Amino acid sequence: MGYNDGLVSENWENYGQFLGSLEGFSTARILILWTLGVRIGAGFSYGEIPFYKEFALGEDPYLHGWKKNRFIGESIFFTNSELRLTIRDIPDVQFF
Repeated sequence: MGYNDGLVSENWENYGQFLGSLEGFSTARILILWTLGVRIGAGFSYGEIPFYKEFALGEDPYLHGWKKNRFIGESIFFTNSELRLTIRDIPDVQFF
């Protein structure tokens, strides 16, 4: 490897990552239309992982409400839940 001052490791190819998630949605009509969405996920890495390949949390898609890349590390665990409700149906509009 040509660049050896600490930014890139000699063993940069000897690492791996795994990331998985599950998500589901359920809808019910109780006066209005309610939809509950839940997402959970986790990931881990092994070996000597470069800092620029580490997992990052923040902004979409894993952690809403935090700045992008707010949390960075070699492993990740996250869960999201959303409750959506329909206030008014908007009819389909067709343009010719």
